[in-house]
Amino acid sequence: MADISLILLRASGIGNKDEPSVRIEIDPIISDELPLDTARTLYKEQAKILADALFRSLPGGTLDALLVEMMSRKVSLFTVVHG
Repeated sequence: MADISLILLRASGIGNKDEPSVRIEIDPIISDELPLDTARTLYKEQAKILADALFRSLPGGTLDALLVEMMSRKVSLFTVVHG
């Protein structure tokens, strides 16, 4: 599979403060042999770093649409079948 390259618009700053450009590089591949607690901590730390970068740099409308898109893709995790 080919590498994916994205170019997104960043938020304009408030006042004279420009929001930072962000470069996200997702590499190398995570080990399959991490202990569960270590993996859980790593996932949580990486999610916070990614969220901080996105919240700091994306326009609010893009961020809102991204959250909706991500939740829509995971909605099956919250579905309860009755009957």
